Amino acid sequence: MSFSENIPMTNIWQLQASHARLQIPQFAASVDLSSPSLGLQQLDYVGAQIAGHLLGVSASGISSDSSNRASDVFARGEDLVATYSEAEDRPYSLEVYWRVTAREATTVVDLLLSLETSLLESFPSVATQTQLTADEAWLVSCEGKSTEEITDFTAGVLSQESLCVVLRPEGVAWSFVEMSHPDDQGKVNVYCPSKGEIAIQRDLAGAFLEKGVIRRLRVRGAFVPRADDLQLAGKLLNELAAGAPPLTA
Repeated sequence: MSFSENIPMTNIWQLQASHARLQIPQFAASVDLSSPSLGLQQLDYVGAQIAGHLLGVSASGISSDSSNRASDVFARGEDLVATYSEAEDRPYSLEVYWRVTAREATTVVDLLLSLETSLLESFPSVATQTQLTADEAWLVSCEGKSTEEITDFTAGVLSQESLCVVLRPEGVAWSFVEMSHPDDQGKVNVYCPSKGEIAIQRDLAGAFLEKGVIRRLRVRGAFVPRADDLQLAGKLLNELAAGAPPLTA
């Protein structure tokens, strides 16, 4: 099986009320759909528990209980899907897909976001956040052409070319990589919320959106072998950039 071939998986998500549990042989996680900002949490990869959370979603207006309540939730194959309807404090609807695919060398978690409004003019903003216990962070530039270790976590927002970040936790044989599609690139901030933890925040959208238009945004995370993490990050980034926009229906 090649690097890009997926291993078919069915019924990997179990839903109970507003909670979902993911379980595949190498990876387990939970999602509280009333707190999408935490994304995937209670993480376990290759039998080891991981402190932190992956690919949380924070949208302008998702603050009150009513805004947090998903209007529709379902699981299908590799996908967990939650829809947050347009509300008074959030004048657009948000559909969130967490899609998990297993490959021979990697486990990929794609975050697919669809934004739609009933207004003639709006400027919806969405942020994603990942936070893990890690000791090193590296940047992989556009098309994976160059790499650079982050040594200053107080520098603030990274450049527009910093599409991919590689986090290296201590004492494990894997790394976690995260990237956004070049068309969806916004501001990226890599910082240390506390000692021994590294967070990645991406501020996406914020651009003009009108009635009848659906904006789709893509962020990808993946667990990859440590020995080839920077090279695999570049391959995953190239694959994401070259791929057609995914179907989300």
